[in-house]
Amino acid sequence: MSVALANIVDKDRLREVVNSFDFKQGILQSAPQIYVGEIAELKKELDGEIEPDDFEGGRLFSAKLEIRWRKKEKNKFYTLLISEEDISLEGYEKKDLMMTSYLSFYLWGEKDGNFWYELRIPKGWKYPVERRRAKIKAVECEVKGKPSEGKFYRFYSFEGVDQ
Repeated sequence: MSVALANIVDKDRLREVVNSFDFKQGILQSAPQIYVGEIAELKKELDGEIEPDDFEGGRLFSAKLEIRWRKKEKNKFYTLLISEEDISLEGYEKKDLMMTSYLSFYLWGEKDGNFWYELRIPKGWKYPVERRRAKIKAVECEVKGKPSEGKFYRFYSFEGVDQ
């Protein structure tokens, strides 16, 4: 059974939840920085650890699980966990999900050496793929029996393509 768990938590609980799971890849955002890649590489870039409360928002994911967070105020964060397995966390509201389709989205830029460049964005991106273009793979989800609550996407991996 797929589930979504949501709550507003303080920075200590956010760290605890992030460290409770084994994520493989992530996207971390804090103006003006955006970090994208494999967790091991992100940790190296961030001097050893990912401190989720250092970022305005982020998404860490693996094949069957994603956590995303967004800063609400100084020490409070909206959090959402999406899992293909039935999990629960104390204090989190739980909803059953339906996975409706699998898809992928192209990411910014084309590869030049070890970076991807996009002329409209003055930044070199480092994606964890070796091909000319990069995509992020996602599964579309909706709350079971409540399509009016909308659809959303759970990221689960990066993909390299030559087209």
